[in-house]
Amino acid sequence: MNIFLKHKDIKIYTPVDFDTDIKGYWLDVKGHLYKDNIIIQTCNTYSLQRIKGLLFKAGELAVFYIKNDIAHIDDIKEGLTVLRKRKEIKRDFLNDFIISEYCRTYGGATVFKKDNHYIIEVWTK
Repeated sequence: MNIFLKHKDIKIYTPVDFDTDIKGYWLDVKGHLYKDNIIIQTCNTYSLQRIKGLLFKAGELAVFYIKNDIAHIDDIKEGLTVLRKRKEIKRDFLNDFIISEYCRTYGGATVFKKDNHYIIEVWTK
């Protein structure tokens, strides 16, 4: 049995240089709001390690992924953070102030644009 193929449902949130309907938001230590265009890739454990290595080599400081319905943030400086509770908020209107508030409360947020509304995904310990 190949242990590397056990977790095929790993979702890695990958920043890209083109516009997408998924945005990742986070605040730096000074409170500056950052936004990344995100694609979500599905992979197994072996591919996750390879993809994380490529992202870190390309200059990413952290990699966000979901494995077995648990979020993980692998940060170059702070190590691994595990977040077990997912919260989803539906909104018809969104602006930087609202996003900043979610980021201050939860440390970051992923926004999915669906039809005429937004789904905000946040995670906590």
